[in-house]
Amino acid sequence: MKAMVREANNAGKKEYGTEDKNLLILEEIIGLQRSKRKETRKDQVPEFSTLVGTCLDAKHPALQGRVLVEWKIKSGESYRKWIPTLMGVTVRKCDRVLLSAPGNWTEPVVIGVLDGFALRPPKEKIERASLELERDESITVYAANGEKILEVFYEGSGPVVKLMKEDVEVEMPGKLRLSAKSVNIEAKTGGVKIKASDDVKIEGEVIKLN
Repeated sequence: MKAMVREANNAGKKEYGTEDKNLLILEEIIGLQRSKRKETRKDQVPEFSTLVGTCLDAKHPALQGRVLVEWKIKSGESYRKWIPTLMGVTVRKCDRVLLSAPGNWTEPVVIGVLDGFALRPPKEKIERASLELERDESITVYAANGEKILEVFYEGSGPVVKLMKEDVEVEMPGKLRLSAKSVNIEAKTGGVKIKASDDVKIEGEVIKLN
């Protein structure tokens, strides 16, 4: 580099003024640094179009949107690097991921998860909004005509969701599942009717009738 600067200085004395000489030196230095950066990046990121890798860690210690991935190229060499993921792609540890190396980019990118349907621990939900209620407060939903249809409040026994209409219908195209530590069904003034188009099964350690 010193030799390049020295040659540029000599050329500047013969053919250029002081300003032109300084400009020539600066261009030589910038060009040398650029070529050095390109060689370093080429060594760090092997060229490939798409590959499959394995996520070793899904949480970067400082940056968001980067996961630690290990992959092998055709020659058998193994690489391990923190690389970015596409927005909206959820990657977890031990997932097999699809890597893509854009031609105008300096590092590979995770563009998908191959085994996204494998059993994995549930992802923690991010709280976007919250509302704090005092004991004498409630959340109320009204219809367009001003009729009260839903009320949510808190009592000593726990939260209460109260439907204000006399007749309520819950309908859905799939299965309805109710799960709790214990379940009580009470009809205060009427009967209980169960209707099914197939068998009705009741399972329990002890079944008591009256």
